[in-house]
Amino acid sequence: ASECLNLDHSISNTELALLCQYVENHIVGSSCGFMDQMTCAHGYAHNLFSLLCQHTPNPPFHNFLLPANIQLFGIDSGVKR
Repeated sequence: ASECLNLDHSISNTELALLCQYVENHIVGSSCGFMDQMTCAHGYAHNLFSLLCQHTPNPPFHNFLLPANIQLFGIDSGVKR
């Protein structure tokens, strides 16, 4: 769990991710989901992060350890959201 410096209490990594989404949507003004935030808060190196996005505020997720001989790549389509 993460420590909230000004609130003096702990929050879960999921709560942190959803708060970050709120800031991005309402303070920054960028309409976004919570996939990136959840991946940052819960994902592990060398794992594939699986997230069922339809179930907020507590979406089920799982990290799957990738075999050493598997590599994944992301390709930027260039399409703006």
